[in-house]
Amino acid sequence: MRASVVDAASAIANRTLAPMILFERRLRVLHALLLSAVLFGTFMQRDLAAQTPPAVATAQANTGPIIADPPGVNFGIVEPGVTVSATIKLINPLDRPVTIKIAQPSCTCTSVDVTGKVIPAKGMLEMPMSMKTPHSVGPKTAQVQLVFEGFNQVLKVRIDAETAYAVRANPAFIDALAPERMKGFFELSAADGTPFMVLSVAGKPALTADGKPMVAAARQVVRYDFTPSASAKVPPFLIVETDHPKCPVLDLRVRHETTRIAPALNFAEYRENVGLSAKGASSEFEIEIKHMAAARVSGVTSLNPAAKTELLEQRSDGDSLMVKVRFTNVSLPNGVFLFPCQFTSGAKAADLWLYGTVRAAATSTTPLTLDSRIDEKKLTTLAPFAHDGSVRSAPPIAVLRIATRATDLAMTEETYNAARLAIDRGLAELARTQSANGKWFEGTEVTPTDMQPRQRAASVAVTAMALKAFAQLGEASDARAQLQAKSAILAVLSNAAETDAVVNGGLGNYVMSAIASGLATVGDADATAATTRAIAWLRENQWDDAEGIDPSKDWFGGAGYGNSKRPDLSNTQMMLDAMHDAGVSHDDPAFERAVAFISRTQNRSATNPAKWAENGANDGGFVYTPANGGESFASDAAGEGRFGEKMTTKSLRSYGSMTYAGFKSLLYAGLSPADPRVQDALEWIGAHFTFLENPGLGQQGYFYYIHAMSRALQASGLASIHDNTGRSHEWRSELINALVTRQRANGSWKNESDRWEESNETLATIYAVLALEEALKPAPSLK
Repeated sequence: MRASVVDAASAIANRTLAPMILFERRLRVLHALLLSAVLFGTFMQRDLAAQTPPAVATAQANTGPIIADPPGVNFGIVEPGVTVSATIKLINPLDRPVTIKIAQPSCTCTSVDVTGKVIPAKGMLEMPMSMKTPHSVGPKTAQVQLVFEGFNQVLKVRIDAETAYAVRANPAFIDALAPERMKGFFELSAADGTPFMVLSVAGKPALTADGKPMVAAARQVVRYDFTPSASAKVPPFLIVETDHPKCPVLDLRVRHETTRIAPALNFAEYRENVGLSAKGASSEFEIEIKHMAAARVSGVTSLNPAAKTELLEQRSDGDSLMVKVRFTNVSLPNGVFLFPCQFTSGAKAADLWLYGTVRAAATSTTPLTLDSRIDEKKLTTLAPFAHDGSVRSAPPIAVLRIATRATDLAMTEETYNAARLAIDRGLAELARTQSANGKWFEGTEVTPTDMQPRQRAASVAVTAMALKAFAQLGEASDARAQLQAKSAILAVLSNAAETDAVVNGGLGNYVMSAIASGLATVGDADATAATTRAIAWLRENQWDDAEGIDPSKDWFGGAGYGNSKRPDLSNTQMMLDAMHDAGVSHDDPAFERAVAFISRTQNRSATNPAKWAENGANDGGFVYTPANGGESFASDAAGEGRFGEKMTTKSLRSYGSMTYAGFKSLLYAGLSPADPRVQDALEWIGAHFTFLENPGLGQQGYFYYIHAMSRALQASGLASIHDNTGRSHEWRSELINALVTRQRANGSWKNESDRWEESNETLATIYAVLALEEALKPAPSLK
């Protein structure tokens, strides 16, 4: 019976689709004939030109000694808005080296960095190339032209890709020009073979070809019906909502007499898919406007009051203008949406259509598809996380400036002045060692946990941290050093190749978190726009169901260094620091997801079902990561193995820096001080309260520990901490005294332990100055 129903449905679909498919084939034939005519004319022109030799040789000749292997790259079908990369071998058959004089991409979406590099004699040079695909669907072609010193050769290397959503429509448009075509069928198929269901079509429940209930499948034939719109305007795009994890919504262009588009501005695409949107959340997109020359866009206005659009930046790309826009869901109701936003340029105005969907909760009934970068064997499945703590609606507001007087802190003048002097001396040393490019750490190798040494990315992150240290002084800051650091960071973000290098090189979360915090502290218009971009990247980098990680997995809600690395509490707390400093609401889904990960990092069996927590001290402290079965550097320092692998019954040790990281992250996420997780963390802090070392690790990571401690205690609003003997500690004064005592004669700080780069004076000094500034910030108010 089931087979006969399916066969009947297929027959109906085939009979209905047949005229459309025949029409499409005729169009293709016509297109081929026209193309043949054009090519014939082109060939005739070439033949005629060949009969008359050129007067002079031209540098555009593509003949020369250097060979590209392969001569080009075709990435095939890829998702919109991703970066694809490949490496081309440049082969030099000559007996002498050849220098690359120019390597010029055809557009800013393409990155290559080999200008000035030398191809050895009878050797080869690897040329990494990358291309950022547009957010729209369709073919994308780019090209890199190379010129070599001493030769007229222009070597062209082409990159091709076709962007497509994970669910594709056939046909890609709805032809509703004739009255009989105002209703019909179209086909959807999952490129990856994942079974899915169609949730809605044009905002209404989806109907299958035979009218039967929909069953998850990799191919669906779905009805459309515009006849109720006969007396009104047919929508320019048919919006289709699915439960496919990689394609929540897609569109089909509708051809109808009421849907002709003739805008005053020549958009490359006339609609933008903003995807799955949550109330209060923001996202960014970039669109191309062709034939703009020197013209600029003066404004972008949403024509739907429930959403907001803002012009962020614009840049020329040949004759086109690339425009970046921020979209904010202010109060869009649940379900799909489609509305125009108006672009203004001089006396011209044109509409770009925005579409997406708002969901109250996940509606997928199909299993999540695990990201191919993840080794499923390393994942641990636990009981799905439940928010069982009391979550308040008023977490602490970020304080981004120090107090200007001691009376604002209930602190003695002597202690305040000692802290200010130490800060000024530290910043003076940083200003002295700042490079001509406005950066710090240039050329310094950094070896983070589980990663290869990195240089450029670490320099950008450390520069952003230093920028924050200067900016938090407000008007008392060294304006020159601050401006140079800010300009250096914005220069990186404005260069696609530089940005890709730092975020895709394995330290993306570390870099973008530091950038967001630093620029949020500066707070001017261009810094704020760049902060928003960084926060958007951090949201994407968080491990969640978009990568096939459901709430039962120990990776869920965490952030790692980037580039597929497993999450850890250090990176997660940096991400949340950035969101907190940038003013992201604690209601943001990223915070809620993070609470699951943070809770699973705590040595607390009542809320952490992991085996290592059930077997552990149950002391309320935190470890490095719960992922892959859990890790703790304190366990390693105690001789029990970083993974607890040297113990008969595995458990993991809590330690200082991670406990302060977990404590403040729970506060930033909106958990109440009365929440048992927060209370137990504070109890651990009291039992191990010290400025002499990083409890559990000794001097390893001491300045990182002091910085995490200062942010945590400032966020708590507590003026003092009681240790396990009942003694009260005024943490601000004790922290200041501890760091002033450790300050060196030249104003810097340095850790004799070289773990995590703290033997480098620059990094240790930045941590120390930031910690002192936290001690001089007033207690936070509540949101």
